[in-house]
Amino acid sequence: MQEYTCFGTCQQKTKLHILLILSMLILLLFVTSCGDTEKFSEEKNTPNQATPELAVKSLLKAFSEKDISAVKQLTLPKDSSNQIVIKGFQKAIEEGVSMEFADIEIKVKEDSPNLARVQVSFHQIIRIDDQIISNERSGALYTLVKQDDKWYFVGLGQFPPPEWIER
Repeated sequence: MQEYTCFGTCQQKTKLHILLILSMLILLLFVTSCGDTEKFSEEKNTPNQATPELAVKSLLKAFSEKDISAVKQLTLPKDSSNQIVIKGFQKAIEEGVSMEFADIEIKVKEDSPNLARVQVSFHQIIRIDDQIISNERSGALYTLVKQDDKWYFVGLGQFPPPEWIER
């Protein structure tokens, strides 16, 4: 009978699988910290949704700070695909996943009074329990809609993302 070598514990494998799934979601959408003070409004941990760019910065900060409440505030509540990302993010936090991002560049690709598509590129570091798993340049394309003078993310967990579907 052939024996198979196990690389790491089952717990590490589970964490790695969760990380891989989350990474795929991350690449479709997000993440993290520029260190800008304008990312959140003056109220503590309240996302700034005044413009698409500020909403993106708020989302990235929320992911880097593991702030699920802020992520929920930035997404349309009735968009079920966003709920997939929120649940995945919660699970990743429970499994010790953390993310850092630097050199963030934000470009608005399409802008109308109530719809924006924003391209984001960044250097991303993903860790599990302080061990670096990924350290590379990445990016995402976000779709945002404006409601009640605030910008909200839509389609974060949708595959393909809304911007890939031809009109």
